[in-house]
Amino acid sequence: MRLTAFILVAAVVVVSCDTAKTPAAEKASQQARKERPATVAAPPALAIAAWFGSDPLTLDGLKGKVVVIDFWNTTCGPCRKLMPHLEGLYNKHKAEGLVVIGVTEDDKADLEEFLKKNPVAYPIAADALKGGTGQTFDAYKIGSIPTACLIARDGSLAWKGPGNKLTDDLILAELRRK
Repeated sequence: MRLTAFILVAAVVVVSCDTAKTPAAEKASQQARKERPATVAAPPALAIAAWFGSDPLTLDGLKGKVVVIDFWNTTCGPCRKLMPHLEGLYNKHKAEGLVVIGVTEDDKADLEEFLKKNPVAYPIAADALKGGTGQTFDAYKIGSIPTACLIARDGSLAWKGPGNKLTDDLILAELRRK
């Protein structure tokens, strides 16, 4: 009886292993499912009060590049923890056309103080406030931070999600898309 049960379990394992996708095959399958339609609505314009580390940027001016917009603030621990990851992605892929922009609702004085102690290689933008909230945060419907948006070369919104889910693979997929 035990031998029969063992053989049955072994057969199920062999069959399931035989039909299981390899990690590469699963990744390719997921990527195929993620293919975006040819036309996707353009993301809202950036409404920025002050720029740090850059002259003012616009999404129209960045067409042809892949853009990451990171929504964060200086008091958010997960946001600060994400910054080295974003800086690494930026440094690794900027020559290929990647631009990273950090957008925060922090006031200018707090942001200046934070950036003195925590410099970053990519541009930081202080969101233009209206009624106590950031106009860009509102336009992108940001409910929690860190949230990242990935803008494709054609200016369309390719991906939006938790900042820690923004991977090298997502960025590479957009950089390779012509």
